[in-house]
Amino acid sequence: MQILSLKVGDTTYTTGRATAYLARKALEINRKTIEMAKKATEIKGGGADLDAVDSLMAQMEELSNLKSWIVCQIYGEKFTVEQLENSLTAEELTAEVQRVTQAIMGIIPKNG
Repeated sequence: MQILSLKVGDTTYTTGRATAYLARKALEINRKTIEMAKKATEIKGGGADLDAVDSLMAQMEELSNLKSWIVCQIYGEKFTVEQLENSLTAEELTAEVQRVTQAIMGIIPKNG
């Protein structure tokens, strides 16, 4: 895995290792993101009721929690979820998850 760095608060952290478990979780995040995008498209089209909207919101919250969790895990729990979320915007967190996923994908052919 390529070396990644992330600034949380005043400290910059680095990592270069992801377990197979975290690689699987990163793929799960991407799959859930696609599923939610499909559901959001259905809701935008007017084909959903309030229960569907509520369900999507709950899934979005769960996904947000999973994104924060995986970033903390990748960096060896050197900072808390709260510290991470207080340092990054939602967009920055999503971008970091994408960087982590891309870094993890770089190791799959080497280990295969």
